[in-house]
Amino acid sequence: MIIVNAKFQVKPEKRDEFLSDIKKLITYTKAELGNLTYDLYQETEDENSFMMVENWEDESSAQAHSQSLPFLEFSEKVASYSARKPELKVARMN
Repeated sequence: MIIVNAKFQVKPEKRDEFLSDIKKLITYTKAELGNLTYDLYQETEDENSFMMVENWEDESSAQAHSQSLPFLEFSEKVASYSARKPELKVARMN
């Protein structure tokens, strides 16, 4: 299993756009082969700080996702939403 945590600090003026676009990505991704979970969480103390938690069956499923058109389209926009560079952590479970 592959676990990915991606933390986003979003510019306040881009929050609605970020949420609209990431909700489309979430809907698409939850139907992808090998996806176990793909959920976005908002921090309780900062409405512009979010954590995406992804669980994938295996490396090939996670790789296929990272090459999907919806993911690539979202990735192109990340810099415009972000107050700072997103933090990404990946764990591989045996």
